[in-house]
Amino acid sequence: MSASRSQVAAPNHPLARIAAIRPDEASQYLQFMLTDWSNYTEAREFSVLSPRNWRLADLGARHELLIGGNGWGNMPRHAVEADIAAGRLHVLKLPEGSSVDYGLHALWRKDRLPGLATTWLMDAFETAF
Repeated sequence: MSASRSQVAAPNHPLARIAAIRPDEASQYLQFMLTDWSNYTEAREFSVLSPRNWRLADLGARHELLIGGNGWGNMPRHAVEADIAAGRLHVLKLPEGSSVDYGLHALWRKDRLPGLATTWLMDAFETAF
């Protein structure tokens, strides 16, 4: 399961002008990424497709840089929907895809087994994913 997001660039960006983007073609261009300062993701990278990347701690700054045509990157769909509709951003159809799989783990206390609802939910997640 992944949150709805889009790989986008400004309409004047070279990737936005390519009808069929080849595998690894995005790696030639600057990718904007959101920096996560937490220890949970230390030494892990998600959706990094370009060795040329800027890591930004502010989603708004990344948004503005994308609209300015300075690079490409993943953005939450709700944050760029209006820009896509207005033509300020173009959705990229990269062959690498746009989803990231995140591990889902269930934890419970050793002295108490999960109840019926929790057991049902864990089974449902296991079946779905």
